[in-house]
Amino acid sequence: MADQIALLNEQDDTLEFGAEDDRGSSSSRFKHPVAAGFHVLFKLLAFGVYILFWIVSSSFVLNFIVLVIILAMDFWTTKNVSGRLLVGLRWWNYIDDEGKSHWVFESKKGKQKDALSAGESSIFWSSLFIHQILWILLIFVNIFKFNLKWLVIVVIANVLNGANLYGYIKCRIGSGKSLKDYATGMVSRKMFSTALSSLSRSSAKPGSEQVV
Repeated sequence: MADQIALLNEQDDTLEFGAEDDRGSSSSRFKHPVAAGFHVLFKLLAFGVYILFWIVSSSFVLNFIVLVIILAMDFWTTKNVSGRLLVGLRWWNYIDDEGKSHWVFESKKGKQKDALSAGESSIFWSSLFIHQILWILLIFVNIFKFNLKWLVIVVIANVLNGANLYGYIKCRIGSGKSLKDYATGMVSRKMFSTALSSLSRSSAKPGSEQVV
């Protein structure tokens, strides 16, 4: 099925959208507090309920149903609401008339991007990464304890949150670039910036003391 997956060309992978959502100046720190709140709430709820059920509950079937519902709500909210409002990104998939699957990664540009809130963007990305790290850690915990039933829930959580994380990273860097190339470029730019900063500090030091 891999040959049926077709990414859009570079000129199509980051489309402008959401012009109707342009709220003007970005001076307000939190423009969408409700979306930001639910973005964090569902993630805290999923992880908290998992830990609570793991400790006190004995009905795995009921726990599984409740947790999957919460995880699905978090996935839907992150994919369809908070990503678009908080960071101006959106990813989705469609099937064309020939039956081929296309993945689309969109991002706001120009003035629309400038209107986004830096505070909301920090909340979005930090909660998304922290949530993923916590669920990955629980994979190792369940493997170490050989708790295969709870491992199923953890795998589902990693897949759902990981899909959003991967999709939004692709929106951020563009579908034409691989994550490896993007990471390599970031490291290279960081090393160059560090070297340039060190060189600037060295040249700023006096070459010799003045004799009075």
